[in-house]
Order: sequence, then C-alpha cells, then structure tokens
Amino acid sequence: MGSEEKLPLNNLSPRALHPRFVDHVSTETRERLRMFESMLKKWNRSVNLISKGTLNHLWERHFEDSAQLLDCAPEAKRWLDVGSGGGFPGLVLVIMAAERGWEAEFTLIESSAKKCSFLRCVLFEIGLSADVLETRCENAEPQNADAVTARALAPLPKLLAMTTPHVSPHGVLIFPKGRKRQQEVVKARQMWTFDLQEKMSRTDADSAILLIKGAESAKTAT
Repeated sequence: MGSEEKLPLNNLSPRALHPRFVDHVSTETRERLRMFESMLKKWNRSVNLISKGTLNHLWERHFEDSAQLLDCAPEAKRWLDVGSGGGFPGLVLVIMAAERGWEAEFTLIESSAKKCSFLRCVLFEIGLSADVLETRCENAEPQNADAVTARALAPLPKLLAMTTPHVSPHGVLIFPKGRKRQQEVVKARQMWTFDLQEKMSRTDADSAILLIKGAESAKTAT
C-alpha cells in the first residue's frame, strides 16, 4: 500500500494565504494572459470551452487555480496536460513556465478538433510553443512525462488508468480535486497502489491538489 501525507492547513482564507499571482509577473506575461482571456471569451460563444457561469471569474477560478500547479513539480522538464479543453491548466502552465524562464516542454492532449484549434491559435497569438495532440489520452503514444496534469476531467480511478501509461517512472501525477476527493481516493485504492501527498489549494479552502507517485494497478502489483 502507498503512503499518504497531508500538508498542514490553517484557518486563513485562500486569498490571505496567497496574493494574486498576476501582481508578481511581468507585463509580458500579463498581456499573454489577457490575450488568452480575450480569445477564450470570443471562442466560447461557439465552442463550449468552459462554463459560461465562470467567465466573469476567469482569473481566480481558472488562471490562478491552474498556475499553482506549476509549483508542484519545479524540476520537471517534460509536462503533459490531459484533456486540455479551454487551456486549463495546460496553457496557463506554458505561460507561467515562460515567465520563470524554464526550459520545459509541454504537450497538451485534447480529443476535440475545435478545442485543439483553439489551443493552437492561442499559442500562436501569445508567441509560445507546445505540442497539441488531437487524440484521446488512451490512444496516444506513451509520453514519459515528468509531470502529468488533469483538471476537472474524471474521477480519480479513471484518471489513474488514463494517465499512468504517460508518466515516467519517477514522475508525478498532479490532480486538483474538490471536497469529495477522499471518497475518490478510497475508491482508487481498491484498484491501485500509490504514494499520495495532498497539498492545500491556494484558491479554494475546500480543495486540494493530489500529488501521486508510483501508481500501479493492484492486479499488476499482486
């Protein structure tokens, strides 16, 4: 069985714990995020990229929530984002890695042709590069990524089945999850063994980021 560690929490609000990340980035990065925001709102009229109810909360609900994942694997050189959709967290991670001057490679997997077109258009407009694969995660060649992210894509047991073929032996799976995450962990442990670290979300006191290493199917492990 894997080990499980929870980072300490406190009673402060997420905003008190962490200031707006855009207050600490360059003008170029802010402009890239604004271009991303503008294109997202325009495309969302015809392509269902994100819920319309969250459009007015893009910066804290999507941008900042995605940006915090970069700190979960600062040594990673090869990143994979699964089910990138409207670019969360994938595009935000690409932008923030450029802000930090990281020499990291990013691959975004998305099965929708229209959403892939959106991702490529944003990358072109902001002047950054990443591989965009139009395919289902299950059908993609193993990516051997140091860090694999997925946000609001599937329950944990299914996420593990989808992503473990793409993570390197010493890599980490990075999944932001909400208040029902412990139920998902319990179900996942019925089928998988893994080491788990739970990191507090900076944007939602009820959410956390699951950091998973060494995931192995229980059938394989026995």
